[in-house]
Amino acid sequence: MLECAAPGVEDANVWGLISLKKGDKKAQRKILNEFHRHNKVLNETDEIQDTRQARRIAFRGVKRQLNLWKGPVHKNRLAEQIVFPINDREIVMSASQEAAKMKEQVYVKDTIKDSTNLQGKLYNALYRDMDTSTPQEEIPEKAAKMVSKMLLEKVAMRDRERFLLARAAARNKRQNKIKSKRFHRHLKARTMKEYEKETESLRINNPRKFAERLLSAELSRVRERASLKHRGGSKFAKLQKLRAKYDSEARAAVADMHELSRETTRRTDPDFLSDTDESDVSLSSETEGESEGSDFNLDDDADEEVNGVTQTLGWWKKGSTKNKSKTEHQTTVGAVLSTQAAEEVLEKYEVNQMILSEPVVCNTSVAAEPDVVDPNSEGFFHALQESFANDPALQQKFSAEKSETVKDEAPQDIDTFLPGWNSWTGPGTEKADERKRRSRIIPAPRVKREDDKKPHVIIKRRVNQDFKQHL
Repeated sequence: MLECAAPGVEDANVWGLISLKKGDKKAQRKILNEFHRHNKVLNETDEIQDTRQARRIAFRGVKRQLNLWKGPVHKNRLAEQIVFPINDREIVMSASQEAAKMKEQVYVKDTIKDSTNLQGKLYNALYRDMDTSTPQEEIPEKAAKMVSKMLLEKVAMRDRERFLLARAAARNKRQNKIKSKRFHRHLKARTMKEYEKETESLRINNPRKFAERLLSAELSRVRERASLKHRGGSKFAKLQKLRAKYDSEARAAVADMHELSRETTRRTDPDFLSDTDESDVSLSSETEGESEGSDFNLDDDADEEVNGVTQTLGWWKKGSTKNKSKTEHQTTVGAVLSTQAAEEVLEKYEVNQMILSEPVVCNTSVAAEPDVVDPNSEGFFHALQESFANDPALQQKFSAEKSETVKDEAPQDIDTFLPGWNSWTGPGTEKADERKRRSRIIPAPRVKREDDKKPHVIIKRRVNQDFKQHL
């Protein structure tokens, strides 16, 4: 049988059934409109949205359960100490009496288990009847463990040192393969700065090591000077030798360089050196006595002149003994950078030589000997450099000469403008002609000079076509 949920119709007959089936269109339309107004059509089911909704519901349920433990967990995090294992039935606070009892029990258990501790030994001796003395067999084992541990530490340290050395060697090898001159120049400057910084720190913190470093630097300098490797093997010397084939001035400079190297390598008489040393000592002692007793009646300028004579007497004596037999001195001027500066220096040197050759009245037993200065010696040029280093007139002349040299050697612009071509002439057209002329000028390339950062030197660029093809 079929069951129907429709309500029963009173006084049912055939016409009633027909009218019920046919229905009232207005009433049916009204019912449908009310139904659509209050009810919405269900959308199609989306599996992704359904799974997300299910996860949200599950997460909320788990979160609701975990929130119950938020208070105890927060208290445990803020507690000063927590003893594990925590009682499952309740959480014990660290400040409570139960926590103190638990701490005491744990401490007693730990001390009883530790047989090396004094309390553990007493407990074992009183309650367990155990031998608390350490057997002799355990001592070598402990020592062997300590030794093996130390050996392992040493091996690890050596491995680390070997690794650092290998890394430094690899870095140096990579740096040596770099052919950039600028890189090596900056590297050298950086290492020099680090060396100076380390030396300054040693000077402040460790004076003994600072003195040792200064002594080692002085010894290395003496060895380098004694080996005489610097006299002809430099880049400048090699370039001068190559230039000497095609340039007369460079040939003369190379000849002077060889003459200077022969003079520096020539051996001197030891008796002569001892005499000069004794004379220096006697003069220095006399100057000390004179300063103490004030036997001299000289002013400050005269004292400075006498001191200058005594300080430079060693190499002056050396030059005078070499040139006693010579009647005339041949001045060989090599690669002089500035001719005017050299002439000024020689003129001032003659004036100073006349001043120094004047006799000084003093109560000394040493006979005054005329000192002859060798203009070719190294000390002569050092003395000239020291005496005229701060001369303003000489510096002004030198700077004027340098500026003139820079102006002469600077490359000039090329003017390709031809006046009169495609232009009007006459009054009022000068500006247009000047504008056209400037547009036709080819600017000269900027050449970096080698003496830009050297204010005390003039380096002249001599362009020799015969020599240039061999570079």
